[in-house]
Amino acid sequence: MISLRPIIEKFLGKPILDQTAIGEFILEIQKSMLLADIPPKVVFEITNRLKSDISKDRFPSKQYIIRSLYNILKEVLGEPYQPDFRPRKIMLVGLYGSGKTTTAAKLWKYFSTRGIPTRVVSFDDERPAGKEQLKQLVRDYSEVYNPKSNEMWIIDTPGKSGEEQRYIDKLKSIRERVSPDDVWLVIGADTGKYAEKLAESFKELGITGAIITKIDGSGKAGGAFIAIRNLKIPIVFVGHGEKIDNISPYNPDDLLTKMLGFINPSQLKEVLDDLDESLEFNFETYLKQLEQMRGRNIEDILSGFGINVNVEQSMKMQDMMRKFRAMIDSMTPEERRKPEIIKSSDSRIRRIAKGAGLNELEVRNMLNKFFEAKRAFNKIKNDKGIINLLKRIKT
Repeated sequence: MISLRPIIEKFLGKPILDQTAIGEFILEIQKSMLLADIPPKVVFEITNRLKSDISKDRFPSKQYIIRSLYNILKEVLGEPYQPDFRPRKIMLVGLYGSGKTTTAAKLWKYFSTRGIPTRVVSFDDERPAGKEQLKQLVRDYSEVYNPKSNEMWIIDTPGKSGEEQRYIDKLKSIRERVSPDDVWLVIGADTGKYAEKLAESFKELGITGAIITKIDGSGKAGGAFIAIRNLKIPIVFVGHGEKIDNISPYNPDDLLTKMLGFINPSQLKEVLDDLDESLEFNFETYLKQLEQMRGRNIEDILSGFGINVNVEQSMKMQDMMRKFRAMIDSMTPEERRKPEIIKSSDSRIRRIAKGAGLNELEVRNMLNKFFEAKRAFNKIKNDKGIINLLKRIKT
């Protein structure tokens, strides 16, 4: 599975966000996607949209860019599949070796453990071992196809390997016999971008959904997902292991979790929420910045911006940072998120000063400094002229 995590971490670690850094980030995203067998046309559509989004913001942050990339990828990958638990007949088709027979067993386990009477039948007369495999894996294997209205039926078929038209004609014959409600194409993630061409070869059968298997074992999985989505075929399930319960309904967040290198979707959501919060200029995000600077030498930090300070100035700044941290620690969560509610409240200022071991005048002075900084931040964020001036100064 493609992993963009190293690229994102490298980008977030850049000390300066300029056009060069953004250009390098987009180029690395393109390379990684192309190596994952995502079709070039799709890769450039994604990155062109990202460039367009970035250009809409006069002062784009790294977090804004990451969030934009996430939203674009999620849109490309489509909607999650909501399993349909109505009794019906599902016919599976696919290449020989795609994991079709194992997938039939996994679907039986998925539906039957959710209270749906589910039976499995095989019409694969070319591979007797396939039927034996199903008999071992599935408790409700049927030798005879005799569907009842209250049952779910999973129908396995021969795997396509050669003599294409003969094979398609055989599948058409099976389709006429079983009258399936759905025909699902089972396709291995290792087919990558060629999944689109492969899926087209089955179009005569009226494919209503696709199952992508072996997603954990192939670096081309992203290409397979996007290729299938290009054909407007809904992805219904994904297979992600050898065990019989290693199957789950398709969810783009699960895929993006793996692509962006997180442990699970909830961790990804937490990080994205944190990125959104970091765009706000409040005491909560300011405290996070102070924590990141804890233990670092203030002279080294400022010198990185071309600002030199003497020892006395450095000590004063360290003392100011300590007081700021103590003041923020004495605030309620609401006060950290909404600094404005403190400004006109004597009782809040009194309580914060007492909790921080400061006097009220010190708290008021620090509040004034904070709101001055916030006004400057808002002005920079919305003033293209100032942005360009800062860029010229920096270069």
